[in-house]
Amino acid sequence: MADQTEIKIIRDEMLKLAAEIDRCHSKISEMHDTLDCMTQLLAAKDLEIKTKDRIISYYENPHSPPSQNSILI
Repeated sequence: MADQTEIKIIRDEMLKLAAEIDRCHSKISEMHDTLDCMTQLLAAKDLEIKTKDRIISYYENPHSPPSQNSILI
């Protein structure tokens, strides 16, 4: 059977591991927030590109009716 010293060593190691897991969870949360921001920025840029593409298409052929999904500024 394990003596008190061994039990204390095991508990200390478990506490160290738990603290490391908490640090990892915190870092993962930060990375997730960063990815969310990047996704929003990419979506905004995608919309900007599509809008400009529609504007260019309109000016290249102004007599054609705009599509139902056109976003013109």
